[in-house]
Amino acid sequence: MLTGILAFVLDTIIGDPNSKWHPVVLIGRLIGALERLFYREDDSDSKKFAMGAMLVILTLLISYEAAAGIMQLSYRIPFGWGWGTTVVGGLLLSFTISPKSLSRAGKGIYVLLITGNLEEAREKVGWIVGRDTKDLNDAEITRATVETIAENTVDGIISPLFFFALGGVPLAVLYRAANTMDSMIGYKNDRYLFFGGRRRGSTMC
Repeated sequence: MLTGILAFVLDTIIGDPNSKWHPVVLIGRLIGALERLFYREDDSDSKKFAMGAMLVILTLLISYEAAAGIMQLSYRIPFGWGWGTTVVGGLLLSFTISPKSLSRAGKGIYVLLITGNLEEAREKVGWIVGRDTKDLNDAEITRATVETIAENTVDGIISPLFFFALGGVPLAVLYRAANTMDSMIGYKNDRYLFFGGRRRGSTMC
């Protein structure tokens, strides 16, 4: 419980650091490296499916084991009453959730709308939704923003904390790895239909 509260407080106050060492960035780099290793344009559909499955298994396994290893090492930190594990777990868990970035995105578009800056609002909402936004009116921008924030509240807050409650920090990190794969290779197009799989509409988390 304390780990989850600490994670939420850390992300709400600090947010995600813009760093190449951010765990989700590292997961993304791992996915990219495995894609370069396994994907071949001239492979058969069945081989693409097999290689895509291998990418998924390795990404989930490496992400889970890395988080589990970090948590195991945290038990050796010389803090009393298990606070070392709580701090490390809270920090790692905070990287899997995104309340501050969701709030910032929604408030930014809200400010643009109430000040009448429709063009920039269209541009900004285009950053968080997976469709053309250049002709949206203010009501459509509002609806797109609310829908995307709601969906990403599930993806970026509720789901990681749910999996944390089920299996601790490593399972929350595993969920974030799966979510990151969805945003990178989960497209229904010629490249990823067999290799990657399914893609939802949002692009934010």
